[in-house]
Amino acid sequence: MKKSLNQLIGNSRNQCKSVLLRASESLWRKPLTKPETFKLLEKGLAYESPASSVYMPAYSSFNKLVHAEELRGFDPDRIWLAGSNTGHNVQVCRSGNVLINEKVLPDLDFGCTAGLLDFPIKRNKVRYPLVVAPWAHFWGGYYDYVMFVVAKLCRVEATYGKDIWKEAKVCYPLLQTCYEKDFMTMLGISEQALVDTKRLWNTALYAERVIVGANQPSWSPSLGDIRLLRERFCQGRQFAQPKEKLYLTRRGRRKVKNEEEVRNLMLRYGFRIVEDQPRSVPEQISLFQNASVVAGPHGAAFTNLLWCDPGTKVLEFFSSGYKPNYFYYLSTALDLQYSCITEESLNQGNSHWGNVGEDLSVDLKKLQYKLEQLLSVRTMA
Repeated sequence: MKKSLNQLIGNSRNQCKSVLLRASESLWRKPLTKPETFKLLEKGLAYESPASSVYMPAYSSFNKLVHAEELRGFDPDRIWLAGSNTGHNVQVCRSGNVLINEKVLPDLDFGCTAGLLDFPIKRNKVRYPLVVAPWAHFWGGYYDYVMFVVAKLCRVEATYGKDIWKEAKVCYPLLQTCYEKDFMTMLGISEQALVDTKRLWNTALYAERVIVGANQPSWSPSLGDIRLLRERFCQGRQFAQPKEKLYLTRRGRRKVKNEEEVRNLMLRYGFRIVEDQPRSVPEQISLFQNASVVAGPHGAAFTNLLWCDPGTKVLEFFSSGYKPNYFYYLSTALDLQYSCITEESLNQGNSHWGNVGEDLSVDLKKLQYKLEQLLSVRTMA
């Protein structure tokens, strides 16, 4: 009964959204599809990488399928310059969406309907000669920010050079996090160059020209963007020896219920316990560059696998109701040695997304087996 009610609510929400979108096209703004977006911007194409793909073989843990076989395809990574050079009038909305000719919303970041959430009448106007608009949503966490915003900024820099940050304003809904500030500093983007668009309730932001790029539809970065991230942030760092085995803890959702027992076992195998606490981006990069093994419950900290050396071993813990393959893909793309443990218990009434915040218990016998398999050693009694 509860499941049927949730489905009914979900269907009603989708129907309302469809009606509002159709009404928006005639009364307000027109969201474009991806193909329509690429067609609109094609004259301003400034950068295009080849299409690519990554093959992920099926992965099973203790004779149970965890990740299905997949050939993940990627569109070409692109950067466009639009505006006076292409005959377009360009604005940037509160959501970070680009608005073309007062009407059209290109789809660059997993949909563009956030561009509809804007006030139609604004008393003030501001105009900049050159704008970079890297993100078109009000939401975002560490994984999203690194893979979809920072990666795109690296693509812009690879296209136009580092001096672009002296010329352009970078306009999007700022997250106001420490890691955002760290990445901006490392890229050489000053505080004065940043514009927090979500504050522009009563100001229309116009640009003579705007630089934009598209993210991949698969919620994962392409091989090209991974390469750009590593080249930009991994250069010239010294590795301590010997490398460390890291166990990542979690304080928020998806905590390990039997955390104390898991910690004790990890310590017996020589793991360093990495507490879930704030660290600067340079500290996180250094920590993962110097890792030989990374283990812990699924979470955003695994984004930092980006900085690991090829051959680094990965052990990810899941509840059996929520086991996305984001980091299986990343491990495959980076040539890391991936493995995982999945909890057996599950409230079968919940959907995949209904289990996204579930805490989990780790089977200690399975964990010990995996550790001995990974490390090829026997622990002392």
